[in-house]
Amino acid sequence: MRQQKLPPFVHNLVRIADESGLQLDNALRMDLQELTTFNIKARYEIVKAQFHRQANKSYTQKWLTRSTEILNLLKKAR
Repeated sequence: MRQQKLPPFVHNLVRIADESGLQLDNALRMDLQELTTFNIKARYEIVKAQFHRQANKSYTQKWLTRSTEILNLLKKAR
């Protein structure tokens, strides 16, 4: 039986992708960096307020769509 390595206990999506051996193009790397910031922005009240102003309908739709695309890419890469 193959022993599975646990994922790193971090919220840095680029680091997780790199450690998993995924090859990222620059666009995907930048998108993962942006998505990683969402975790940080959700933690701190002042940053959360700034992020809330930025996250209008079009911004949210853009990142929801892109997140779905990335998820589909990752599923294919398995």
